[in-house]
Order: sequence, then structure tokens, then C-alpha cells
Amino acid sequence: MTSYYDKLADELVARYEQLDFEQVHDALVDELPDFHARILDVGAGSGRDAAALAARDHHVVAVEPSQQMMIRARAAHSDPQIRWLDDSLPGLEKVYDVGEKYDLILLSAVWMHVAPGQRDRAMRKLSGLLRPGGKLALSVRTVSADRRDMWKVNPGTLVERARKQGLEFLRESRSRDLLERDEVAWTTLIFRAPDDGTSALPILRNIIVNDSKFTTYKFALLRVLLRIAAGAPGFVRTRDDGFVDVPTGLVALYWLRAYEPLLSADIKQSPQHRYAFGDALGQLRRHLSLYDLRIGSRFTGKSAQLVHSALRDARKAITSSGPARYITYADSDKPIFRHSNRPTSRSANVVELTKEYFWSFGNITVPGPIYEAMSRHWVWIEPSVCEAWLDKTRAIDGASRDYTDYVNALRWRGEDPRDTTTVASLVEELVQADSPAARGVWTGRSLRKRSDFEIDHCIPYSRWFNNSLWNLLPSIRAANQAKGDRLPSMKLMMDSRERITTWWQQAFSNREELVPRFIDEAEASLPGLSLDAHRLDTQEVFDAVSWQVGRIRRDQQIAQWHGLG
Repeated sequence: MTSYYDKLADELVARYEQLDFEQVHDALVDELPDFHARILDVGAGSGRDAAALAARDHHVVAVEPSQQMMIRARAAHSDPQIRWLDDSLPGLEKVYDVGEKYDLILLSAVWMHVAPGQRDRAMRKLSGLLRPGGKLALSVRTVSADRRDMWKVNPGTLVERARKQGLEFLRESRSRDLLERDEVAWTTLIFRAPDDGTSALPILRNIIVNDSKFTTYKFALLRVLLRIAAGAPGFVRTRDDGFVDVPTGLVALYWLRAYEPLLSADIKQSPQHRYAFGDALGQLRRHLSLYDLRIGSRFTGKSAQLVHSALRDARKAITSSGPARYITYADSDKPIFRHSNRPTSRSANVVELTKEYFWSFGNITVPGPIYEAMSRHWVWIEPSVCEAWLDKTRAIDGASRDYTDYVNALRWRGEDPRDTTTVASLVEELVQADSPAARGVWTGRSLRKRSDFEIDHCIPYSRWFNNSLWNLLPSIRAANQAKGDRLPSMKLMMDSRERITTWWQQAFSNREELVPRFIDEAEASLPGLSLDAHRLDTQEVFDAVSWQVGRIRRDQQIAQWHGLG
């Protein structure tokens, strides 16, 4: 095959170069990475595509087995961001020796040159070179009959071959031949590798380390989104286009939680030492505690107005004049986080911190891979954000205080303090009533007096800072102490299902003042729940809790506890 391209190199280069990348790959343009990516161009030919991708500031490894084609391509396209390799499918041995994974692999008019008996191996090698979330794009032409150097391609068979390697089929598009050959038509197929969130880590690192700003607002937005992804995922909406919407009101609430300790300690966060939301937050904190601003809380009169005003001012600082507008991809003016604000009244007589209220402020739109990274890897990303925030704060504030003062001011205080008194009093009521629900959920042993039991966080508080009612379970003292900071095993969860759901039913279902709180907390912290506002579906909640236990174990690799035995 290469002899054909070597012999006709001048003619073929001239033919390929007369077409623009955007013309040839119209179906691919919208799929190109927004960030500075690593791209593999297999069968790079004249270098037209590699050059167009490098011009977009991507690093390209261009693979071309024809020596004569490569000589001409390198002479015409000398961009230092293109690395040329003499290699070919199905093996791509030299590509593998480079030791790189790619955000996009392009095969333009190449796959029909791969013999049918080599295609399984070729697809396996290509899929092994993709980064999580990376895309594979193949453009293939019609072949009227198998020839020595070209074989027919069945798009359906190609899709199945890619799926066997774990790739997700995104879309197919067809186009005419731009060289106006009547017998030729083109099909473009695009696939994607599974993404566990790690594909977005370089983007997040650039924001944290390289994206220079005069204030700490970018760190605050990252930390707020991390906390929401970790602790309130039930409030977000996943869109069909691969993005995730987060209610701006919730972002604003977490924003106030992040900055209140810094404002209280009078620690500078900008050279001008001004907070766009400082006055409203200052008035709010003199009237209410951070811990009053819990999901589901209801405020009236002056309290409602203070909460509403502080959230409106925080929204302005985040969106129209803040990091949601100015955090961009590297060396680009394209924002990473988009926002859409909704009109809100200046005053409010009643405020309830519910999902509907938070959405009334609008939404922050987060790219899906970035949200996935935040959701799965927040426990690793947040310390990096806080360390960078700490360094920036010390620089702005002139390092005029003890180091520990800055550390303490940046401690997250916005979550509920570890408090089991409400649930403990409910258990005591059931114990005194000799209720069948007065049992340790992990053992089934009856509870007869206060010294028999302790309140256990099903998902350890130290691992997930969640003090929701659903997460607090009665346990005999020996079981709670043996469990420690471990997660219940899935078998133990299933064995305890009836006891846990009975506890919820008996403790909360008949208490009008606690049912809304239970439901609000469950919907906020357990993704996928949509409960009746007035009826507690304990079975649905249990299923969501079990899923969350498994998810946190996967993401944090926490040891399991199998019970007392």
C-alpha cells in the first residue's frame, strides 16, 4: 500500500491540500477538545489535518507509513507541535513506545486500508491509546469491491467492533466526496472511551495552578462546586448534551458558607479588600448562624430578606462579574463554566431553602467530565484547591498572621456540625414505648435503655461530612464502636434493610415537623431521588442509600465492615 502513496506523493499531496480541514471534517469540528489536547493522527498523509489541529494549539502525533508523503508533509507543515512518526496499523508499535494517551484519535481515509483480518487487533490498539473520555473519529469511503490495497467497510460491523473494546458510539454522519468523484461517498463514525472523571484533571489543574487572578474567587467557585458534587448531587441536572446544570442559588449558598469565616476574621481576599457581597453577608451573619442556613430551612420577615439579599449579591459576584465568566480554557477566552441568571425580586418576605428556590436564581453549567471528576475525586481535588487558596490568601494579606490563622479561616464550616441529639431523643422515645423499631439496625438486638445504644452515621461523618436524618441510625454500642470509620458491606446493608426502613418509618413518618426535613436532606444528598413531599417512601430511600454507600466506597476506597459476626 505504501508504494502507491510513495509513487504518487506529489499528486496526492496537491489533491489533499486543496481541501480545508473544516470542509473535510465538518462532522468532527464540534467534537474537538476545548482544551490543549494530545491528538493522534493515524495516516496523516499530507499533514493537512495535523497542521489544522496544531494551529488550534493541540499537540499532534502524526503517523504516516509512506516515506515520500512524510517528507513532503514535514516540509509543508513544520509546526513544532507536530511530532512525526513512521508507523502504521494494526500494531502502532512506535506510537506505543511514546507512552502517551490521547484525547482524540483521527483516522481519515485509513480504515479501508486495514485488512479485515487485522481490524480486531487494530481497534484494540486504538482503544488502548485513548484517555478516559477520549474520542476516536474514523472517516471511511465507499469501496465498490475489495482490492489489494483497499477493503470494504460495513459501518454497522465497525460500530460493533468498537463496542467490543468498550467504546461508546456517539454518532454517524454521511457526506459526498469533495473531490467530486461520483463513485465515492464518505461516512464518519465517532466513538468515545469511558470516562471516570480523570480526563478533566488537567483542566482543573490549570485553573488551580496556572490561571492567574487577583482575587481568590476562582478557588471559591471550584471548592463550592466540589462540595455540591460531593454532598448535594441530588440538586444537579444532567443534560443531553454532556453538560451538567447546578442551581445558582445553591452555589451562592455554599459561596457564603465558604467566605463567612474569612470575612469574620477580616482576612483580605483581594488587593482592594472588598467583597462584592460583603455588606449583605455581614448583615446576615449578625442575624443568623451559618448553621441556620441548612437545606430545607424556612425564614420569614427580616431573616428572609437578609438571606435573599445575600444570595443575590453572591450570585452577582459569581456570575456577571466573577469566576463563572472569567475562568477560561488555557490561552483562550472561552469560559469553562457558563451561567444563565433568572430575574429575581429584590425583596422576599418568605424564603425556603428548597430545590425550587435555588433554581429560581438560574444555573451554572459545568462540562460533564469536569463535574464527573469533582463528583468522583473531590476528596483528592479539594486539598489542592485549598492549598492554592491558602497561598494566594497569604500573598494578598501580606502573611501578616500566623499560618494556623489562615488554615482555620479556610476550614469548611458550612456543613451541619456533628450532632446526633435529635435522633438520640427519637430512639429514647421508641425505647420507652417498647417499640419493635427500638433495635440496633446492624444486629437486630433490642434496645432497653439509653446506655444500650449509640447513634451511628451509616456513611461515616469523617468521610462524607453528612449529618442528614437518613444517615443517623440506632446501633448497639459494641457495633458502633466496631464499625468505626468503615462502611457497611453491601451484604450487611441488605441484611439490615427491614430494620433500617422500619426505623425510618417509626421515627419520622408520623412527625409532621421532621418529614419535610428528612425528604429535603435525602433529595439533596442522594442522587436520583424524587420523593412525594408529604409521604416518606422508605424503600426508595434505602435503595438510594445503598447506591451511595457503594459509590463512596468506590471513590474513596474505604474499608468495609461486615458486622459483629
